[in-house]
Amino acid sequence: MRKKMRNNHIIIGTIALLTIAGCGNNATDKNTSLNDSLNVKVDTAEISSVQNEKADEETTECRNNEMAKVVRLLQSCESSIYNEETGERIDCTTNLEPDYYPYQGETKDCYLVCIGQDGPYTIPKKFAEITTWSASQGHGYVLLFNEKSNTVLLKTEPNDASKTIESFPDPEGIPDCAECLGITGEWYKVDYYGKTGYVRRNESQWGINHSEACGQIR
Repeated sequence: MRKKMRNNHIIIGTIALLTIAGCGNNATDKNTSLNDSLNVKVDTAEISSVQNEKADEETTECRNNEMAKVVRLLQSCESSIYNEETGERIDCTTNLEPDYYPYQGETKDCYLVCIGQDGPYTIPKKFAEITTWSASQGHGYVLLFNEKSNTVLLKTEPNDASKTIESFPDPEGIPDCAECLGITGEWYKVDYYGKTGYVRRNESQWGINHSEACGQIR
C-alpha cells in the first residue's frame, strides 16, 4: 500500500514538473514573440532612417551634379498646405496652375512643393509627374554671386580674355540671377535680361529657382 502511494506521489510530482516546464516554455514563446515584434519595429525604424538618409544623399548628389527634381503639374488643381510636423493637411486651399514646381518631398498620394516662401503645398499625384532638371540641359537659373565675395563677370565668350558684358559684385541682399542656357566646359551659358553670355561655374551657383528660395520656377 505504501509502495503504491509512493508511486502515485512520484507520478503527481512528474506531472507537476511537466506542467511547470510547459508554462515556462509558453512564457519563453511569448517572450520570443514579443522580442520578435520589438525587433520588427526597430528594424522598420532603422529601414525608415536609412531610406531618409538615402533620400538626403540623393538630393545632395543631385545638387553636386547640378541636377534637381521638379514636379510638373499637368492640370489645374486645388492644393492644401502640408503640416510636416503632424503629417496632416491644413485647411487652407490654393488653386495651382499647370507649371513646374520645386520638389520638396511626397506622401502616399501627393507631391509636396513650395510656392514663394509658403508651403509645402500638396499636389495630387494623379495630376502631376516628377521630372529632373539639369544645368547641362539649360534648366533653372544661375545665381550671380559666390561665397568668396568675388565679382562675377558676364563674358561674351567662355574665356577670360573675351569682352565683359556685365559685372556683378557681392550683393548686399538678393543676388542677381540669369536663366541657365546650358554648360560649356567650366562656364555656364546664361541669358541675363536678353543679354546672352557666359559666367564661370566656380564663381556662381546653379539652382532651379531664384536665390534658391522656395518658389515657382519657369
